Order: sequence, then structure tokens, then C-alpha cells
Amino acid sequence: MPEPLMSFTPHGLQIVQVDNEHAIGIWGEFMLAVWRRKTELAAVQHLRHKLGDLGARYPSGTATISVIEQTAVPPDNDARKELSAVLTTPRLQCSSLVYEGTGFQAATVRGVVTAITLLRTHPVPHVIHASVREGVQWSLKTLGKSDSGKLAADLERVIEELRGKITSASDARR
Repeated sequence: MPEPLMSFTPHGLQIVQVDNEHAIGIWGEFMLAVWRRKTELAAVQHLRHKLGDLGARYPSGTATISVIEQTAVPPDNDARKELSAVLTTPRLQCSSLVYEGTGFQAATVRGVVTAITLLRTHPVPHVIHASVREGVQWSLKTLGKSDSGKLAADLERVIEELRGKITSASDARR
């Protein structure tokens, strides 16, 4: 497990944690995560802890946007339980899950996750999307943020910047 980072990028993204499996960051009231391969329990616990801290800074509410890349494997039982517990974090207003990809497999995964989500009661709105753009737009709307497009574009850019940190971490280890 990597040492947690606390650095900022030029676009104001606070890098919380990065390794070759995932990246976690904060941008304003948004807790952002990109999961490339394995979703480790310790990483989810760290995300949940930082989300609690974020809620203390943003009493009007926070949001999560998690991007699951096509290379990710399903989390184990413990990590899955912790991911579910993230939804109970005080001041969390919504959770957006982006499962990228096209084709039958990606649509099937999104369909299964959506069905499970509908069968289970969540304390906050929790929706799965096919793209980062969809997830960002839904999150902004759910938080009541009016946007002329600039805020959404900035948030999309920051998520892509966070994704790039995983590649940088992987390259640095070679």
C-alpha cells in the first residue's frame, strides 16, 4: 500500500493517494477515485476517512465520483462492504459510479450494478454511468450546482488528471 500523499496539482486537485492500482483525490467538495485494477480494502478505508474530513470542510455537502476502468476486477467482500459504508459518510449528498467501456460486457456490468443498487436502499442517491461526462453532469445537478459547462469541463479534466497519476506511478516503478 502506498504512503498517502497530500500534494496539489496546478488545477487545484489534491492528490490523496496513488499507486498502480488506483488514485484518490479531492477537488473542492468532490472526492474522486479511479480504480484501475484491484480495489484494496485499505485504499477504500483511506478514501472513507478523507471523505469524512471533506464533509467537515463542506457542511453543505460532498459528492463522490468513482471511475472503474475496464481493467478493474470486482472488489473482495471486505472492500465491497467498506465501499457500501462510504455511502453512509456524514454530509455525503450523492455518489456517482462510472463504469467505462462499450459493448455487451460493459452494458451487462452496468445493468447488474444498477439492478443491485435498485434492490438496496442507500442513504444517498447512488447512480452508475457509462462515461465520466455523464457522472460529472449528474453529480453537479444532484448537488444543485448550476453550470454553464465550464465547471463540468473542469471537473472532467481534473478526473483525467487524477487518472494520469496512476500511469505516472506505474511508470516510476519500472
